[in-house]
Amino acid sequence: MINKNRLQQSVPQSAAEAELALRYWNRFYERQQQSKPPSRHELDQFRKYVDPRLGQTAIDVGCGRGRFTASMARMGVNVTGYDWSAAAIKIAAGTHSSRRVRFAEHDFLSETSPEGLESASIDIVVCRLTLGYLDQKAFLAQASRWLRPGTGTLHLVLEVSEHQPMGHKSLSHSDAEIESIRKGWAQTQRWDIDAGGTMTGLALRGPRRLPAQQ
Repeated sequence: MINKNRLQQSVPQSAAEAELALRYWNRFYERQQQSKPPSRHELDQFRKYVDPRLGQTAIDVGCGRGRFTASMARMGVNVTGYDWSAAAIKIAAGTHSSRRVRFAEHDFLSETSPEGLESASIDIVVCRLTLGYLDQKAFLAQASRWLRPGTGTLHLVLEVSEHQPMGHKSLSHSDAEIESIRKGWAQTQRWDIDAGGTMTGLALRGPRRLPAQQ
């Protein structure tokens, strides 16, 4: 029997679990339930550490209602926001209109890349509070392939296990896990997104290329 209470707290382990999890997230967005929007402080940190440039190309993985996606577009970045929830994409597309932004459905639990996304073509990959819902190893390998060699930057926002309040349910990462994610990149930067350190930001630049990727 599938434990429905854990579907929003773990990576689906079967097609049936994935289907139920998708239903959960569609209802989540349709009911206008609250998620964590980016604060002005978080966006200032993104500008400082990721350094988005006018005309760069980015993707936002698990974009939800598209708030962060639209913020990048206002910085001059050409960005596509992806989510596996049709409800989220409908809301995002209906809320944010710009020549620099578009939204599309994609299931990042699949082994396929989004349609039209080519290797070594992306300047910035954003994965904000979404990594815990993905196959981490597979996704990080995919992101490395999508990014431009040497200059491409993966921006992650993660909840930190050691700083979560008692009883908080999340797909958080321990400090040790976060530090392990930083390995294999030419340059890395880590910072606290909030005063309590409950969320951390990573800018991982210059992915290490395996021989098969070069």
